[in-house]
Amino acid sequence: MSSQPPFNVTFTTDCQSQLAHLADLAISSGWGHRFAIVLRKMLTELENRPREWGDPITSLFWMQAVVYNRVLLQDGISIYYAVHDELAEVWVRAVEILPHEPD
Repeated sequence: MSSQPPFNVTFTTDCQSQLAHLADLAISSGWGHRFAIVLRKMLTELENRPREWGDPITSLFWMQAVVYNRVLLQDGISIYYAVHDELAEVWVRAVEILPHEPD
């Protein structure tokens, strides 16, 4: 693992659509500012320390990458992303809302 920060972070097309939908939901429910803060923190972590920030799930040998998951319980979000073994590349596959039980 020879790559050093900053990492280039790319969002898949599906993930870009997910984020746009989540942003619309956050804005319409009054959480737009908080959502922007969470996204900025996520991007900062992915650019600077993606291997330490998430929990490794599986190796993608054919892609020379490892898939990670980071759950932000306080924000109700789960992030799935892959980090290349040698290059400073991160691909974000999904940002999902965690299910919650009604109060």
